[in-house]
This record gives sequence, structure tokens and C-alpha cells, in this order.
Amino acid sequence: MEDGSKLQIDPKLIRDEYRREVQAFLDMLKTRCGQFRIDYMAAYTDVPWDKQIRELLQRTSRR
Repeated sequence: MEDGSKLQIDPKLIRDEYRREVQAFLDMLKTRCGQFRIDYMAAYTDVPWDKQIRELLQRTSRR
């Protein structure tokens, strides 16, 4: 990757496997957070950060 070489790929060919790998990673992350009693919340770049923080705080304050 750092040597300047290039690899041509067709995104359509790797899309499904990529999505499976990302979902497996997220599932593992959620599981590990649960094991350590850490709140997990996905954050999205198209939603203002303060709205997401407020949602997390509201959710955790209900406990």
C-alpha cells in the first residue's frame, strides 16, 4: 500500500464481502462493549454531533 503500486478492483465484486466484514466487526465491538458494561452507540457523520451526544445522555440517564 505504501509502495506506490496500484490495484484495480471492481467495487461491485467486493461490496457484499466488505459489508459482511464490517458488520462482523461491529457485532464484535458491540459484544465486547457489553461484556465490559460500556455503552455502545453508532455515530453518523450526517447527524450533528451534539444531537447524538444528547441522545446518548438521555438514554443513559433513564437507567
